[in-house]
Amino acid sequence: MKKKKKLQENDWLYACPHTMATRKIAEILSFQETSILELSAKNWDELWQVGNSIVDLYVPEEKIHYKQKDFVSWDQLVDWIDGVQGKDSQYQGNLIIIRECRDEVIKNLAKFIEVIYKQSILVLNQKRHLFPQARFAIVLAGWEYPYFRARASSSMAFDVHILSE
Repeated sequence: MKKKKKLQENDWLYACPHTMATRKIAEILSFQETSILELSAKNWDELWQVGNSIVDLYVPEEKIHYKQKDFVSWDQLVDWIDGVQGKDSQYQGNLIIIRECRDEVIKNLAKFIEVIYKQSILVLNQKRHLFPQARFAIVLAGWEYPYFRARASSSMAFDVHILSE
């Protein structure tokens, strides 16, 4: 029998009721002045759809969109994210709210979390001297579990902090 991976403690992964307003989430997490990025996992049945969500979120002016069966260049997406994060001298970090989370897209949700988590940690560590107050958080609106276990490039298991209205 395979042993379950131990949950990693963190200060960046949250869940809330699907009806919680964006303003309320930002207030609870003290992200009022931070850039708030909001998207839906409703159509994340395939990885190319996740890739399009990242393009739309970080570089909406880009004309590229993935199509079914396209190879998603995660490195290119990470480069775009890096180009956007930390350009503003008042950079506080990002609050990313993912709406319509559901069990059926957990693998692709895991890929999104993996890419954003790794890149956000990298940016925050590299630019800590420029933005000592910066942090990031991901909120899974509608997620009902106090944990997130899934496999993207590698297995992940995180505690999820539950926000209540």
